[in-house]
Amino acid sequence: MTDSPSLLDSLRSRRAIAAWRAAARGEGRVSRGQVARLREEARHLRAEIDAFSALADSRLAGPRIDAEAMEMPAQADWGWRPDLWRRAVRPTGAASVQGGAALCEGVKLFHDCPLAEIAWRQVPAAAADAAAPWGVALDVMHFEGRYLSLSLDLPEAGRGGLRTTHILRLSVETGDEAAPEAVARLSLRQGPNTDQVTAALRAERAGGPLVADLDLGEGEVNPRKLTGAWIDVILDRPAMRRVVLRDLTLTRRPRAEM
Repeated sequence: MTDSPSLLDSLRSRRAIAAWRAAARGEGRVSRGQVARLREEARHLRAEIDAFSALADSRLAGPRIDAEAMEMPAQADWGWRPDLWRRAVRPTGAASVQGGAALCEGVKLFHDCPLAEIAWRQVPAAAADAAAPWGVALDVMHFEGRYLSLSLDLPEAGRGGLRTTHILRLSVETGDEAAPEAVARLSLRQGPNTDQVTAALRAERAGGPLVADLDLGEGEVNPRKLTGAWIDVILDRPAMRRVVLRDLTLTRRPRAEM
């Protein structure tokens, strides 16, 4: 564990802050080269500050829920909850979202509606016993497009070692809201080709999460050629709806031998 800042560290920080303020105000004669160096330092500092702010917000503002805990099918060898449901992100939302907009790293919202009357916001868990500390709310007004999808890039840990004997299970928790009609589509980029596996998201029990089993045996998977993999959660008839995805997880398991 890192020690707390000492008095000397605090004094140094104050001097550094004073120096940055002076540079921002243009006090003194600062050369073009010094401005370029200071700008680069500022970018590095901003990245570190933003990373710490996101961690602090997640730990202090978010519910005290284990973001790593999830229900895993029998024999599952990998499980994943994307960052959007694990920790606080910046920005926390946006309105008039254009197609292809990034919600956070690895998560994008795609649509072809020219009106773009779509908004999203990250929301904290509604209950202390919720599975995920954060969720995402989508508000859609008039919608004249053909599709609206949330796209999730699979991390390297999930792509590595994929075989035709694997089944990927997508599980989406919508809470008390009316469950949307949705489809899960897995895309596998292999060289110049992209293979797809699609399955409807359905509840296995009343009040339970929506699940879709994506069987890789339905396509051809060559781990040596696999350069990208992502899953789209495609919402059907999203107009004039508010959809809250309280949790989203993806697990991988081998297909049972017959």
